[in-house]
Amino acid sequence: TSGATEALSWVLQSLVWEGMQQDRDELIVCATEHKAVLSTAEAMGRRHGTKVVVLPVDRNGVASAEELRGLITERTVAVAVMAANNETGVLGPVAEVAAVCRAAGVPYVCDATQMIGKLPFNAKELGVDYVALSSHKMYGPKGIGALWVGRAARKRKLEPLIYGGGQESGWRSGTVAVPLVVGFGAAAEFALAEMAAEAVRVRALRDSMEAELLAKCARVAVNGGGAPRLPNSLSVSFPCVDAVALLSACPSFAASAGSACTSRNSGASHVLVAMRLDINRLDTVIRIGIGVGANQRDINIAGQQIAQTFATLSAMNS
Repeated sequence: TSGATEALSWVLQSLVWEGMQQDRDELIVCATEHKAVLSTAEAMGRRHGTKVVVLPVDRNGVASAEELRGLITERTVAVAVMAANNETGVLGPVAEVAAVCRAAGVPYVCDATQMIGKLPFNAKELGVDYVALSSHKMYGPKGIGALWVGRAARKRKLEPLIYGGGQESGWRSGTVAVPLVVGFGAAAEFALAEMAAEAVRVRALRDSMEAELLAKCARVAVNGGGAPRLPNSLSVSFPCVDAVALLSACPSFAASAGSACTSRNSGASHVLVAMRLDINRLDTVIRIGIGVGANQRDINIAGQQIAQTFATLSAMNS
């Protein structure tokens, strides 16, 4: 596919269409899913009358598999719970969700875009039916991704995404972008070879920055800090300081206010709202992703700049 967004939109629409033929019309999505899932679910409700059931999360952004069990009915067409959140890095209970879905006979769609290449993820062992991923999240080329379909899920007939010459087993016709596919494969090989060591290295850098910000910036909070997270992700809220203003005053490094995927859109982050973050802190959150090129010197410089800027802006706002 062209990326995880396309893969998620395609498989969810196809499962909804299949459910319509079987008098099933409920789609369960986690409250903190990527917009690729939430917008697709909204469109299915608007176009086909699909009932969208939202699985809530706790204050750390973690969904409950037991709560999911109580939401599934005989009308449920699919469940979507991501492997790792794109804003906070919080890990989802994939194995537990898969077990609940398998027991109920409901397909499980997992957005593993953030997880793949950073932590081990074996879809077969976990029992996931559909997995969406993107090349650029593992340093491959943009514009290429994949939808992985489990053996049991292959019994269901996915509606073709694009009709034409029958490429991709008839699911997505059109000439395959071979250079992008090759780049995707090379990136995956690199990620697999370096993942274990890189996870340890990057986690140490993330923890170093987190400790510095907590020590130097009064009343800051780590969003999702009480849950297992990706090793490279850090979401921090700074009280009484606008996130955009803070980042604008720190030009030597790149970070984002809220979600990197929706940073140009106005409005509060739906992820932070679902986590019941204090309304006064919704505009104070910055999201930091630590990549393969980062080193301890970079972390020290960024942490120092953020702390100094926070102190300056706090004094101006007091």
